[in-house]
Amino acid sequence: MYVKCLDWVIYAPTGWDWKSHKLWQPAWDDIDCAIRRLDRFQYPFVWLWGTEDESKHALDGTAEVLQIVGGEGVWWLAGSFEERFQRRIDYPERGEREVQVWTSDQGFADAERHICRDIEVVVHAARYYAEHGGFDPTLRWEEGP
Repeated sequence: MYVKCLDWVIYAPTGWDWKSHKLWQPAWDDIDCAIRRLDRFQYPFVWLWGTEDESKHALDGTAEVLQIVGGEGVWWLAGSFEERFQRRIDYPERGEREVQVWTSDQGFADAERHICRDIEVVVHAARYYAEHGGFDPTLRWEEGP
């Protein structure tokens, strides 16, 4: 499997205290379960790292990672690989209305155009990355440099 580490956070019911968890060499079922468990608050995101080297587990443009944030019918996906940083899923026709994706702690929102509303599409994108690395070519991703 291409993914070397499944990384997720669990927030306390208060929404402020959290604990990070990492599973090395995850099986596909571990990844699938983590994605389907996302709820925007207590389980707001998972990161699929393409390396075991924790020094490269940083969201700074140098890491290789697929980020999935959200849950409950609202997911944000971005890949930092293939010389791209946080290249997001993109449906321009959906517009720029802001959508809350992560609701605990600092939270996170993005334009509706970068929101996926179908869990099966999210799982499909993650499975492609987990098995092959890279962006699933059947999905619409942002253009750009």
